[in-house]
Amino acid sequence: MAEHIDKSRAAARYRAARDVKALRVSGWRKCWQHAALGASLAGLSGCAAGLRSASGWEQLTTEHFQIRTDVADVTARDLARLLEETRASLLALGWPRSKVPPSRTDVTIFAHRGAAADFLPGNASGVCVRQPPFANHIVFSLNGGRLPETVAHELSHDLSGWFMPIQPLWFAEGLATYLQSVRYDRDTGKATLGEVPAQIVRMERTYSREGVGVRALLDSEHHPEFTEQNQAFYVGSWLLVYHLLNEYDEPFGNFQMALKRFVPWRTAWDLEFGKIPTEQLDREMSAVLHNNSTRSVVIPETKFEPSVRALSVAETHGALARAAMIRVRDSRALIEREVERALALEPNELLALSARFYALPTTRNQRADLARRAVAGHPTQALSWLMLRETSADVGERDRASARAVQAEPFSGAARLARAEDKLATGHEVEALEDAVLGVRLTVPTARALHTYAIALSANRRCAEAESVAAAALSAASAVERGEWDRAKSSAEIWCSTHDYAGRPRLAPP
Repeated sequence: MAEHIDKSRAAARYRAARDVKALRVSGWRKCWQHAALGASLAGLSGCAAGLRSASGWEQLTTEHFQIRTDVADVTARDLARLLEETRASLLALGWPRSKVPPSRTDVTIFAHRGAAADFLPGNASGVCVRQPPFANHIVFSLNGGRLPETVAHELSHDLSGWFMPIQPLWFAEGLATYLQSVRYDRDTGKATLGEVPAQIVRMERTYSREGVGVRALLDSEHHPEFTEQNQAFYVGSWLLVYHLLNEYDEPFGNFQMALKRFVPWRTAWDLEFGKIPTEQLDREMSAVLHNNSTRSVVIPETKFEPSVRALSVAETHGALARAAMIRVRDSRALIEREVERALALEPNELLALSARFYALPTTRNQRADLARRAVAGHPTQALSWLMLRETSADVGERDRASARAVQAEPFSGAARLARAEDKLATGHEVEALEDAVLGVRLTVPTARALHTYAIALSANRRCAEAESVAAAALSAASAVERGEWDRAKSSAEIWCSTHDYAGRPRLAPP
């Protein structure tokens, strides 16, 4: 009986502390590479466009990707295979002997760059977007019938988030730029990594002229606005990561392990590199461009049998509405147009319903109607149940909806985090932690996600880890997010200071 009372109090305390705001567009994260870093990776056959349905779009589903594209069928299959080979190469060379991410990534491929111009931000040639509750999403266009090197860069962002959910900007872009040099030889089965990219050499003068040193890189919180400064930032980030990998292998490995454990990155840096002046690293890095240190590994050949189906016209407009959400702040009219066209043809088209739900202004009643239509039309999709959950204030109904979302898609990060919240609210702390651990690695670690993870850790009496998660979140947050991170950290500290290690409430803080 006493245990039941303690769990009830714990659940009530969590419900009072949690952030119940709906996941909205403002919480989404983006990571893109500018066109200056794009280059041809591999020639592809059969590049002429061909129509397979009234819309000209089709969907290919492989083990790790769901691809929507308007390129010709032969090329689409080759692209799908190349994406799987690139992913396997990156994992084998970047994270050997590690548990690989189990989720599937959404990919949108435009056959022509002109058609993609309305959907890609600025002069980006490709973009990796992590927008909960949607699956991670990579969007790019072919470049003269070829796959841009940007794809390996963006796929690296997608994969590295599984291993290290919170990364400083210089590390995230430097690592992705390093990994984008991956090459796979289909004839020999050999993957190679580490060559200095030609575009990095071309931009060496820009880097030297802009004077971006290690100290400036470490202090960077945002991508520079101007083209030359942005190029210099990418070159400098790559130089630093490349140098640390080759000359400081052990401490850099320790630094990455600390990130994986949610140690604040500056704390980890000081522990491993605090005694090395940044000026010394600047001098050492000046010779990096003249060295090539490559690694190779043979990738076992895997069976490749994608499932392919033509997309209806309504589904195509829904997919374009989803792609337009990349630039949600300046493409609302485009989203609205594609949503209207999709729903006029198919009133319950899921991507169109979800685009209206998450990206366009709606009333509470309209949101509830959109969620009901999503569940009625697509009861086997996690997104439908997550929409329904967000429109309900009833604890039991939310719990049932999140359970159905996880049942539909066990590796949806948003579904796992939603169920973690609901398990905490109903006093099931152990199950909540299992979901939260997986959820924060499968999707972008927002303030709300890490708040849930920190509370789940502390509710399981793992207070030191809880405070580390909250502190890492605070150190990595943008200025806009810091208030939310602060609340997450405070919640973890309050819980741990008011409960003993058996989970019983204390009468007063120690």
